[in-house]
Amino acid sequence: MECKSYHEKNGIRFEKLWNWSSARIFIDLIDDKVDFKFILGKSSDENISKLIAENNTYGDIIILDVKENMNDGKAHYYWKWVGLNLNTTKYDYAAKTDDDSFVHFQNLALDRQLQVLSVNYAYLFVSIPFDRKEWNGAEDYMLGLWLNKYTNSTLNRFNENCLMLHDPRVPITSSTWKHWASPHTIVIHWLKDPAAWQSVIDFYFV
Repeated sequence: MECKSYHEKNGIRFEKLWNWSSARIFIDLIDDKVDFKFILGKSSDENISKLIAENNTYGDIIILDVKENMNDGKAHYYWKWVGLNLNTTKYDYAAKTDDDSFVHFQNLALDRQLQVLSVNYAYLFVSIPFDRKEWNGAEDYMLGLWLNKYTNSTLNRFNENCLMLHDPRVPITSSTWKHWASPHTIVIHWLKDPAAWQSVIDFYFV
């Protein structure tokens, strides 16, 4: 999850959300452990001290060793952090998504979609040096190219057209526009306000 500024997450800790009935419905995966973290790059923002203080208290923030950016290598540093720090006896998979995205975890568990990697693949990011030219572009697309270049094993591929989509109420003209969600949708992106989030809750859980 990305967070542009402190006020966007001040008081919104996922440990609290986890106890809300709607959040429990999102997960509902028996015996599975799902942890959430806010992923940030380095910042000179005056509120960085507050973020560090919260992380010292709750452990819900990861500050990467790279300047905060979009589509300029942040994803590489995130996966490198996973490879260096994630306990492989505790976790099987790691994922990265935006803070304006709804993720249906039950559907994710069934289809294994999203920007999700086996923890074993994350170790590649530790052993292979960062090359900005390989990460200057849309993160999910660049991740695929990077894996194609550096992995020797066969990767499972899926067509995501009906499973991952942008909220169609956001006015865009590009060919990425897709229809509204289905019961099998995994990710809905560009949910920019409470009303949009409420419509997702109503669609799936009311």
